[in-house]
Amino acid sequence: MLLLAGCAGLGNSPATTSEYPETVSITDDRIDRHAAALNNTSFTTVVATTQAGETSSRIEYRVDPGAQRYLQHSMNSFANTTVYTDETRTQQRFQYGNQTRVSQSDQAVNVTSARRGVQPIATYVSPNATFERNGTHTFDSDEVMAYETAGTDALRHSFRNSTGANTTVTAFSGTVAVDDRGRIRQFTGEFEYTQGEQTMQTTLTATVRQLNDTDIEEPDWIAD
Repeated sequence: MLLLAGCAGLGNSPATTSEYPETVSITDDRIDRHAAALNNTSFTTVVATTQAGETSSRIEYRVDPGAQRYLQHSMNSFANTTVYTDETRTQQRFQYGNQTRVSQSDQAVNVTSARRGVQPIATYVSPNATFERNGTHTFDSDEVMAYETAGTDALRHSFRNSTGANTTVTAFSGTVAVDDRGRIRQFTGEFEYTQGEQTMQTTLTATVRQLNDTDIEEPDWIAD
């Protein structure tokens, strides 16, 4: 189950509190503006889902357009997969248990997808949901504005109706932080659902860090 939140593009840095809107909603246009603000910028994005205190899935994008190097690392309960792309090649390392396999790949790290890593927002969060301004704080050395929402009405009906047999989403709260260029820097979503007679909690976190400060070295497993 994935859930993300985001918000609008804003003015030039530095921004004052009054320049951030009082409320935001999640639309495809807002996601487009977030992605556009990351063009020609190095950055690291991590999206992780935690259940019962353990990370059940994690995907990390590292993007360094200046060096033309890109890396994607995906982890779930099945395997770890790392894909590295530079000017001349794409190679993949697949790890499962004690097995490791390195191979050439024709599936280069998709930089567009990395910049639009918050795309699940439009899939799971209702465009009519309201995230309310809740003050500024510092994230990764930058000022960000936090917005909050709560209640299952913030979720799309299609998501709530597709969680599986005997599964019901019973609670949700989300906090999203954006900078003065509208880039989504941090998100924490917590939701509770029941499955039969069992109650479970899932936490989703998403971060965009190391803006203009993400360097990618060639992995030591890359084959000549």
